[in-house]
Amino acid sequence: MVSLLSIGIVVSGAILYSTVWIFHNKRLARRGKRGFVSFYKPPRFEADALGRKIKVPEMRHDAYDAIMVVRHVNNHKEYIAEGPEVGRGAKA
Repeated sequence: MVSLLSIGIVVSGAILYSTVWIFHNKRLARRGKRGFVSFYKPPRFEADALGRKIKVPEMRHDAYDAIMVVRHVNNHKEYIAEGPEVGRGAKA
């Protein structure tokens, strides 16, 4: 009987703690202040982590399965999109 009582207390405590934690996080999210965590910023594809410039080709709608080749040219990276027919092996 004591075992069931202690298990019930532990389960009730876990549910209460989880509920309080969820409401606390919702309140923080509603206010918009989440401590030292910064909001998501979309990445800028001007340079990589080492500071090298990145050259990205324009988006083409006819090249959905393009193979991207990354080359290091002088002091920048160059992304080249090859056509979908390149690199597929046998014609499918």
